[in-house]
Order: sequence, then structure tokens, then C-alpha cells
Amino acid sequence: MRKFYSALLGLLLSLQLLGSIPPGYYDPAAGLSNAALKTALYNIIKDHTVKSYDYLWTAFQTTDKKSNGKVWDMYSDIPNGTPPYEFTFVTNQCGTYNSEGDCYNREHSWPSSWFNDASPMYTDLFHLIPADGYVNNRRGNYPFGTVSNPTWTSLNGSKVGSCSAAGYSGVVFEPRDEYKGDFARAYFYMATRYENVISTWHSNDANAEAVLQANSYPVFEPWFLNLLGAWNIADPVSQKEIARNDAVYAIQNNRNPFIDHPEYVYAIWGVGAPLPTPTITGPASVCAGTSGNVYTTESGQTNYVWTVSSGGTVVSGGTSSNNTITVTWTTSGARTVSVNYTNSSGLTALSPTIYNVTVNSLPVPALTGPSSVTVGSSGNVYTTQSAMTNYSWGIPAGGTVTSGGTSSSNTATITWNTIGSKVITINYTNSNSCTSTTPSSYTVTVNLQPEPTNFPSDFSAHNILLQWVDATGGVLPTAYLIRMNASGFNEIQNPVDGIPVPDGLTDKNIAYGIQQAIFSVLTPNTTYYFKIFGYTGSGSNISYKTNGIVPQIQMSTSP
Repeated sequence: MRKFYSALLGLLLSLQLLGSIPPGYYDPAAGLSNAALKTALYNIIKDHTVKSYDYLWTAFQTTDKKSNGKVWDMYSDIPNGTPPYEFTFVTNQCGTYNSEGDCYNREHSWPSSWFNDASPMYTDLFHLIPADGYVNNRRGNYPFGTVSNPTWTSLNGSKVGSCSAAGYSGVVFEPRDEYKGDFARAYFYMATRYENVISTWHSNDANAEAVLQANSYPVFEPWFLNLLGAWNIADPVSQKEIARNDAVYAIQNNRNPFIDHPEYVYAIWGVGAPLPTPTITGPASVCAGTSGNVYTTESGQTNYVWTVSSGGTVVSGGTSSNNTITVTWTTSGARTVSVNYTNSSGLTALSPTIYNVTVNSLPVPALTGPSSVTVGSSGNVYTTQSAMTNYSWGIPAGGTVTSGGTSSSNTATITWNTIGSKVITINYTNSNSCTSTTPSSYTVTVNLQPEPTNFPSDFSAHNILLQWVDATGGVLPTAYLIRMNASGFNEIQNPVDGIPVPDGLTDKNIAYGIQQAIFSVLTPNTTYYFKIFGYTGSGSNISYKTNGIVPQIQMSTSP
């Protein structure tokens, strides 16, 4: 804690150079701490020059002027962004208002009812600011605090609702994070500047009683003191505050010590040390339905508060004593795990740490390809999504993969060998490393080959089949010449050696070993006569066997 104080002091000494702190201004406070330091600061900043309430309109033109000349309203401004509207000095002074952006008025950030509208508090510029009249009205005299479930939110994100900070549950007003330190240091100023009278303020208003104690030190209730201390650290002194401090000093002749020296907060009240910042580690991208997802935060803390968004089921851990939580993500989409805890110093972060988890949908593989084929057909290509990994093909019996179908292929080419209903299955791992729990299926009907389109024509018995047994002996024929005639055997002439007879309607050359010949396109109800001559050689070297008894046969065609 003290190491932090020294580091913070070094940082803030550099900030002092940006402001116009009069030489020796804080010398009486040197070396003091706790209540003694607070009293020393009171004696330095008391008896400031008091201005009229009307003069505040003029003062704002130097204390709260943006670089573009517009009113610097912390209830409507969005630092580093585009505010929903801006006010022009004088032109947009309230007046009446019905909604945000109508006009700006003089806001007592420390509600004036808490000190019964008394002077000099009523016009002290260190807690008076220009603010949207409508937002000011919605704030009322509620104390500052943190709100988890707002009942109303302004256009710049300021909120009204029940306090979520430990120790108080009443209605509070939460400004933007970028201005929380500004208001915290204004409150520390008020507790110090009015040390001589503040002990009686707690009884002036119910909201004041929620924040103040009946004393001049430590002034604030513990929950509120811790809140202000945390805001003082979370939103460090800005150049805006430094410039405003100088501008108010030029008007009132006193300064806000907690802008010049924010470390005084810790030195006086012992608050403002860094609050814990829980971290979460664990899978940030998961597949829907996966279990065993473990998320871990710092160990050795107490009062862990884990929250899992919808679509997640806590399997184990996640209690007030666990620094881990195991989650099954059942629904795809953007999900969150959050955690907060109390550290060894008894401090709890103002807001839990939120860890974003993307729960990816499981893939649904799709197959395209011929769904009705004939048995024996090949080249049937089936395709699923490309650019995936770990493809798992299921090919049924009766199908043969001729290409593809591997773990790296998004296609499979199949020949279907048997008829029937066949089911191909496919699964894969997508780019999110997710795999479906059930493969997709695709049904293919394998049909018989189609029947012939037409019957044969000219169906008849007008063909004659001749058969024989090949000749044997020392010299075997090369082939046979079969000659046909419809008039009789005597009309069939013997072939002549050296003159080959070409195939024709009545002559056929049949190679040795075939042992049959068909004569077709014959005349119905007719007797035909056939002789068979063996021969060797070919062309001019052909030699026919014509001596001896030449085999002959007669056959008739049907009517």
C-alpha cells in the first residue's frame, strides 16, 4: 500500500507542473497525515472569496469551457466521442426544460439540501458545475454510487438506480467513468473545506445521512468513502481538472488540494489504493454442447461471485470459495463469464470482470450428388462443403469408392454394384474446430438397368447353323471354305488351288478351331446344300483339299 502511495506521489508531482500552484501554498501540510493533514488543508483553503449565485453563469464561461467554446457538461459529455448534444453559453441557460438537451443549469454536485442551501457552500465553484437541467432534475439529491440495473439512463450513459456498491442499496446517481474522479475529488474538497460545520449535515437530509457521519473526520460512511477512494484512483486527475482548478482559484482565491495532490486522499483517509482487477482465463471460442470448459481467476481470494450468461450450465465450481468454474455451453452465440471477489485487503472491484466467450454452432454437413442411379453405373460424384478437415465418409455395402472419400477430400466418386436403398454418411471438422455429434446422411436409390426399348424385329428361323469337328492328321487345315447352293450338291463347284474364294452370301471362310458357321437371311421353306473344304496357306499359295469324299449336308429353313 505504501509502495503504491510513493509511486502515485511521483506520478502526481509531474501533474503539478501543469497547474499553477502558488509557491509554498501547501507548506503547512508537509509531513502530516490523517486528521491532522485534513485540518491543515482546511486552514489553507478556508475563507475563500464568495461569489453570488447569479455570478456562476459568468464563472462557468471560464471554468467549464470546452476547446470548441461549448459548455463542458459532465452530465452530457462523452469524452473521446461525440456527445448527443452541446450547449452554448448564455443562449442555452435554463429556463424550463422537458427533456435532455433543452438547457443547462447550475448543478450542486454536492446537493444543497445536505447543507440547507447555506452560504458559502451554495456558490462554491468546486462542487458547482454547469449541467443539463433535465439530467440534474433526474439526479435530484441522490448520492453518487454505482448502478448495475438502472431505472433511467441518460444519453451520455449516466444512470439512476439502486446502488450496487457494498454497504448501501438506496437510489444513487452514477456518472460516466471518465468523470467519477472529478466528483470524488470535489467531495473530498467539501469534506475538508467545511470541516468546521460538516459534522451537523448528516441530519439535514435522508440521502445525506446515508453518506455522512456526524463528525468532521472521517466524515463519510465507509461504503461511500471506499467508493470515492476507488473513483479517485480509477479516474486520475485530468488536464481538464487542472485547468478548472486554476480557473476557480482565480475567482475564489482557494484551490482543491485533491486535484493538486490526489495522494492526499490516501494520506488522510487510507482509501484509494487500487481495487482488485480480477482476470479470467479459459477457452474463448468453443463448440456448442462441449463440456469441461474451465475458467479460472486468481486464487487465494474470498467471496467469489461467478456469473454465467444464458446458454451456459455450471458443471462444477463457481461457488463463493472457488476460483474456477466449469461450464457446458449448450447454446451458440456470444456468451459471457464474469467474476468478482474480495482481496486480502478486503477490497472488491466496483464491477465484475467480464470474459467474452464465442460459442460456435456445430456444422451441418450437406451432400449433393445423384440420388437415383442404375446398378453398375460409375463416376457418381458426391460432394460436401470444401475447406474443412477430418472428413469422415461412410460408404455402404454395394458401393465402391473409385476416387476421393478420404479424410482430406470433400468428394467421393462411387460405382454402385448392387441394387437397393443405400445411405452415404459424412462428417467433418469446420474452421472453428467443431464437429457435429451426428453425421449427415444421404440416401441413394440404386435401380436395375432399364429394360430394352423395343422387341427385336424380323424374328424367324431363316438361319442355318453348321457345326463340325476339326480335321486331324499330319497336316492340319489353316481354315475351311464352306460353299452353299439351293439347287443341289452337283451345283457346288470345287475351289481351285491358288485362287482364294472371298466371303459372300454363299461362301464363308471359317478359321480352324471355330467349328461352326451361320448362314443368315435365307429364303423360308427352302432346302440348302453345303460342302466344306479344308485348306492350307492363303492367297496364291492357297491349297484346297478336294480329293476324296468331300463332306456335304443339306438343311431346310422354316416356312
